[in-house]
Parts: sequence; C-alpha cells; structure tokens
Amino acid sequence: TMMAILNKYKLEVCLSIQSHVVQTVEELDGLLKQIDSIEQQRKQEQEEMIRENSDTSKLSSDNQGFGKKKRKNKKKQAQHQERYHHQEQHPRLSIIKHHNLFLKNVFEKVKMRLNDQIEEERRRRDQLR
Repeated sequence: TMMAILNKYKLEVCLSIQSHVVQTVEELDGLLKQIDSIEQQRKQEQEEMIRENSDTSKLSSDNQGFGKKKRKNKKKQAQHQERYHHQEQHPRLSIIKHHNLFLKNVFEKVKMRLNDQIEEERRRRDQLR
C-alpha cells in the first residue's frame, strides 16, 4: 500500500524533494565561496607575512634609529599574532571544503535523477489524459 501511495503521488513527492535539494546545493555553493574567500585571504596574509619578514630582517641589520624600528617591529609582531590566530580559527578548512564539495556533487546527482523522474512522471500523466 505504501508503494501504491508513493506511485500515485510520485510527482508531488519528487517536486517537494527537488526544492530541498536545490536549496541545499545553493547553500553549499555559498559555503564553498566563503571558504574560497577565506583561503584567498590566508594566501594574501601569508605572502604579506613573508614580505614583512624579509623587510624586518633588513631593518634589524640596520642600526640607525633603533628605538623607532623596535616599536615598528613590535607592532608587526602583534599583526603577525593576530593573523596566526585568524588562521587557527579554521584549522580544518580544507577538510570542510572537500566534504562540502563531495556533498554538493551528491546533491547535484540527486537533482539530476529527480529531474529525470519528474519529466518521466509528467509524460506518464500526459499520456493518461
């Protein structure tokens, strides 16, 4: 009896599930864009840290204006610590990204199957008319 009910309302069930699947794919897209943005920001921060470290090593070899440079170095160290903390907030970001990509692929396959079933059910209903 359950199969009879499902077959009778197959189109309605598929359409209901389809909206959930489409919404989930859109949410995963948004999350993946956020992750890409964070990764890009990390890359820029790392490149900047490398540049600043090379600049700092040049400054430390220069003895003129030592007090002023020491204050600048402390400020840069504080910036480095803040960046390091930001990176530590998302230590498993790459794992999360791969997981979300996997889920997005699964939901896109489900969406394609649902689209096929919806088309098939619509054709079947049209033939019954």
